[in-house]
Amino acid sequence: MDKLSKLIHSNDAEEIISTLKKTHKKTPLWHPLGFISLEVAKCDGFELTLHYWPKTSTKQYLNHQAVHSHNCHLHSRVIAGSIQNNVYKIEAGNTHRLYSVEYYGKNSQLRPTKMRVNMQLESSQVYQSGKTYKVPLNQFHHINVSHQQSTLTLVMQYGFEDKPPLVVGGENTSLKTYKRIDFDELQFWEEVAECL
Repeated sequence: MDKLSKLIHSNDAEEIISTLKKTHKKTPLWHPLGFISLEVAKCDGFELTLHYWPKTSTKQYLNHQAVHSHNCHLHSRVIAGSIQNNVYKIEAGNTHRLYSVEYYGKNSQLRPTKMRVNMQLESSQVYQSGKTYKVPLNQFHHINVSHQQSTLTLVMQYGFEDKPPLVVGGENTSLKTYKRIDFDELQFWEEVAECL
């Protein structure tokens, strides 16, 4: 894992992809936020995943602007394309409801909580290919990508806490289930190579 975690600091996109292609063991999956996720490694409290947004895809289950938190720290390198990371201030209020994310194998559910909040955009920054950005534990954010180009990021997660991530949503209080659908592995690597 040590060699893989060092890839987050590499500026050689082809080396990153070549190494990841040799080491991954999982199937690429559509994520509810509209990207394809491939788990590359998981050990010693670290997870390394590749996130790929195809330029022509608008496939998503959740609103692509779903503001959410993570139950860990994220360190992400933009390998191709660009990312706009939007950070939000969340405080007790009455305009939105928080939902907890529960995982069941490769699928997940959004369970409404009793917490009602207001949110306000605090900052927004664009990161181009070769740049890195961090999302601290419990920070609420959402990502925008351009559908004019494919975007690819390498994401390292660490410092996990034993609590669920949270999603900001509307007042609908029903339980929502999201199935992560397999994406063809050969097609995944072909498309990734094209976007470098």
